[in-house]
Amino acid sequence: MSEVKEKKDTALVISDEIVNLSKAIGDNIVVNDTGAVVQLEGKDVFMDNAPADIKDAIVKVQSYESAFATALLHNVGQKAVAALEKDRGLRRINGVIATGETSLAVNYVPPTGKKADGTMKDPAVAVAYRRKEHTDHVAVCHEINAKTHELFN
Repeated sequence: MSEVKEKKDTALVISDEIVNLSKAIGDNIVVNDTGAVVQLEGKDVFMDNAPADIKDAIVKVQSYESAFATALLHNVGQKAVAALEKDRGLRRINGVIATGETSLAVNYVPPTGKKADGTMKDPAVAVAYRRKEHTDHVAVCHEINAKTHELFN
């Protein structure tokens, strides 16, 4: 049997840690009538379910990550403009920067035309947080896929 076939036949099990945290999130997260996932007003399910002994540290880390992401965008934005001065043919300037066990993806796309009034369109600039995947991530995806196939088959 091939290694790929063996992996497909392996039953993936979601840990109690993830199942219990999902239950704790419970009905505080809903899918509304338009299909948007929303958190109930006045709820902070992330912090409400965080271990008490690390809540202060979470706030400090998130504050630093926010500042770092903004500084990264500022830094890369300046370098992107400088790179475009040298080569206006660049269609995208992007990369992923390690931030410990997670990372930040930074992306700059230069303007691709003009607005209706003849002025230049704005460049597209973004920073996206890329979390470290939990060991149960694949098992959760497989479970969702299986339930979706049952629904539509």
